[in-house]
Amino acid sequence: MVTNSKQTQILDIAEAIVRSRGYNAFSYSDIASEIGVSKASLHHHFPTKSDLGLKLVERFTDMFSGALQQVDEQHSSCLIKLREYARLHEGSLQENKMCLCGMLAAEHETLSQSMQDAINGYFDGHEHWIKRVLLKGRSDGELAFKGDAGRHAKLIASSLQGALMIAKSKRSMDHITAVSSQLIDSYRAI
Repeated sequence: MVTNSKQTQILDIAEAIVRSRGYNAFSYSDIASEIGVSKASLHHHFPTKSDLGLKLVERFTDMFSGALQQVDEQHSSCLIKLREYARLHEGSLQENKMCLCGMLAAEHETLSQSMQDAINGYFDGHEHWIKRVLLKGRSDGELAFKGDAGRHAKLIASSLQGALMIAKSKRSMDHITAVSSQLIDSYRAI
């Protein structure tokens, strides 16, 4: 039987594979051979690959939400909060990985509805957080932008995800740091 520590190990291995190669690039056999258990043991905790994928998204969402909460607690400046948000994306590339949900979004149509919904929820949460930071920053006079904060939140989240993909493709940290720096600085009030 797979223990909770084995369950965490299964999730860790699956996440590493998905973040580097994609969801459709692994099977239960890959994970079973990596940790030395049978495929039946994996199916005990995750009856289907979709169950495993959903748990990966939920765990990643919780981790990233915790990181955003930490940013909120540690920084009062909205500009710094946006910079820290960008750094979270840069951190993925430093580990030679993509954002888990960004990788899964590329395979969206091949995933179960529950996984699709969870991935969309992940991105919705990001946009909500960014919108809140933008509105507070504009209200405080620290940030400046025209138009709807929700649209700018979509722009920021999408730009960073796209920059992460291109930077990974080019194997270039410079790409994502240049994009994130330019993007976030464009919101600074003059």
